[in-house]
Amino acid sequence: MSRSTRRLMLVLLAFALVVVVSMTTILIITPVKTVPITSSTPTTAQAPQHVTTPNPTYAALAGDDPTGPDLAAYAAAHQDATFLGQAITPELPQKQSIVQLFQSVVLTITRKTGMVAPLPIVSQLITAHAAIPLVANGAQTYADLVGDTSSSAQVVPPANWQPTGAVATVGIFVALGKRGNTAVGHYIPPYFATYLIQFTNWRALVGTPLTEALKVPLSGGTPPAYIQAFGNALLVALPGSGSHAVSVAPRMAGLDWLSIFGRPAVQLVPQVTVRVTAATTIAASPGGSTAATFTSPFTARVRGDAAWVGTTLWYHIAWQNLLETRDGWLPADAVAFSVPTTPTPESADADALAPQLASYLNGLGDDAGLLVYVPSQNRTYAYNADQQFETASVIKVVILITLLNYVEGQHRALTSDEQSEAAAMIEESDNDAAQALYNEVGFNDGIAAYMASIGINHLTLTLGGFGTSQVLPQTMIHIFEDLRTASILTPADCQYALSLMGQIASDEQMGLGDTAPPGATVQMKDGYGLEDDGLNVMVTVGIVTYQGHVYDVALFTRREQTVQQGIDYVNTICQAIALALVGQK
Repeated sequence: MSRSTRRLMLVLLAFALVVVVSMTTILIITPVKTVPITSSTPTTAQAPQHVTTPNPTYAALAGDDPTGPDLAAYAAAHQDATFLGQAITPELPQKQSIVQLFQSVVLTITRKTGMVAPLPIVSQLITAHAAIPLVANGAQTYADLVGDTSSSAQVVPPANWQPTGAVATVGIFVALGKRGNTAVGHYIPPYFATYLIQFTNWRALVGTPLTEALKVPLSGGTPPAYIQAFGNALLVALPGSGSHAVSVAPRMAGLDWLSIFGRPAVQLVPQVTVRVTAATTIAASPGGSTAATFTSPFTARVRGDAAWVGTTLWYHIAWQNLLETRDGWLPADAVAFSVPTTPTPESADADALAPQLASYLNGLGDDAGLLVYVPSQNRTYAYNADQQFETASVIKVVILITLLNYVEGQHRALTSDEQSEAAAMIEESDNDAAQALYNEVGFNDGIAAYMASIGINHLTLTLGGFGTSQVLPQTMIHIFEDLRTASILTPADCQYALSLMGQIASDEQMGLGDTAPPGATVQMKDGYGLEDDGLNVMVTVGIVTYQGHVYDVALFTRREQTVQQGIDYVNTICQAIALALVGQK
């Protein structure tokens, strides 16, 4: 062999070696191509080189919360609640939306439109290369799905798929694009498809399919599991038993998302109006002692700060007691950011007005009953308001309106004698005048008939004298509001009755009259007397108008040793009410 021939052979050998090495290198660094899966041929994907491991402190943030009040209507209207799983955070406000994490998905509601939609958490977990096993005893993670989400992994419809075929037989094909003139996308096999179609608008719930159905080998030689990733959720089909080939359920991707990213930040906009959704105790500090008690849904405003105590989120809120502001803290699970446009009645205990007032009333125990009503807020504050108390002379208001109705029924005006007796009965609390008018209207039967006709059902009239009748505080508020709004009698007669109660003699103005804020007008009636046990009762009821703002009070006390003690009780309480509502005494 000549030297030139040997030199040519060496060059060719070297070139072949380079080619072999190059091909070997290509085989090493090129990812394994995922074989598209059909309903019978699941495969796996290769993991990327960079992964994100779960943060143990994030996983510990998962709580046990109810579905948030802003999302409750969505959950009730859909079958999706079983898919969501347990809520693991309360609703978390963002600037334009509200987010809540569930075990399987994460939901968001846009504040302006009220539209609810799941977030693409599975897409985010795959993008983050989350190193979280998708199936127990399986080695694959979200990171392993990166290659399966590429457009090159999309497939053509399988041969057995027909658009009009039964889902349980042929599954579902979702076209996502074209390769040449052929539609490509992802195929959802029958076991996943049958599971999905039970949910309302499943496409919106789980999102766009990201992968084919993929086989996940399990340790121990057991049959493999199958998974399929969608933008918002991930489905898992585990080997079944007996006649059940597989058991399908959503992967707890919401928990996975929490363990990778942590809780979304709370972004409260100060002074935004919110709705306390149910009877709730308001704390003085997060998890602290009771500051107030709402006994119904209640309107409040967020102050702008919040605090986590363990897995409980607390909001700092404020509420307006007419002109005065109170504040406190409550768990986020009791707060809705969607507020009804139509006001609804609100109620609270006396401690929502002022802790000092509540403490004083608690010292009196069941010897006091109070109801305060603020018409502009359709709100009541109560203490023992569901108990009956002796009316004493406030029954004279009932006699007056019964008289006016009696006269209206005769299509005439009050006589001069009736006017004199009515004025004496109300302004001076004259018992003889009250007795004469009580007799004229037909005694208890006449009063009872008229009270029933205007919806007053909690007035117990007695035979031992009209002043010993029993009444609920809320019944007297009802009567005064009927007069103020002219809902009974004629407007002229309502105004006449209120004008008499606005001219109470100075020695008959205990309670509301003695403690009225400077410049306020008061239309009231008080009463006092002896009970059968020889102890005293003291009552004050009426309407206070201060700078155009109105509040009603019905306050009953009993078992006082002296009349002065009763006066002290009602004056102290009414003064505290004025301070709590208008900042004046």
